[in-house]
Amino acid sequence: ELFEKEGIETTWFPTGITIQNYPDVIKEAVAQGHEIGTETWIHDYSYMKRRDKEKKDLEKTVKIVKDTIGKAPVGYLSTGVVPSANTAEIIAELGYTYWMDPQHEETPYTLKIKNKELTVLSYFQDINDYSSYQRAGRTPRDLLQMWKDTFDCLYEEGASDPKFMIWGNHPFVGGRPFRAFLLREFIRYAKGHSKVWFARAGDIVKWYRENY
Repeated sequence: ELFEKEGIETTWFPTGITIQNYPDVIKEAVAQGHEIGTETWIHDYSYMKRRDKEKKDLEKTVKIVKDTIGKAPVGYLSTGVVPSANTAEIIAELGYTYWMDPQHEETPYTLKIKNKELTVLSYFQDINDYSSYQRAGRTPRDLLQMWKDTFDCLYEEGASDPKFMIWGNHPFVGGRPFRAFLLREFIRYAKGHSKVWFARAGDIVKWYRENY
């Protein structure tokens, strides 16, 4: 509801089994303009799997997305943001075009894997709600200030080099009223600046691939 009222379309990264169990929720999200990326099949960690198991789980995930919304997912984020040594190669093989796990850039770049390419959009794990509240013990006001400071830095740098700011919000964490209120405050703060684009991750990838 918050995103709907603010006119913002987002990208979701559910597990495959979540899509299987709650297809109507996923269909409703798509109908409201949100993009569906994925994690893996169930909430487990890729680095703990053999390559064949990791690929098999992702094949199931891609299939359930196709069956549910009529097209394959193109964005991938590992559960816990902890990929295996094989993850990038596997997702490229399965048709994903962008990858969120790396943590070191605020500008998109191309990762070449054999004869395929992935666009990397680094996920800002330090400023997501779970890392802040469940792990670091920050207050909502602490996190709001971090969002604003991150935005201010990247907005200034963006005058000469395009920047993006991407992080995760979990409905059961950031969706609590006293936290969601702060997310709305940040969105409205960012809206108060010119030349700010509230984009789905896939839209950023499309823009990057068309321009660079």
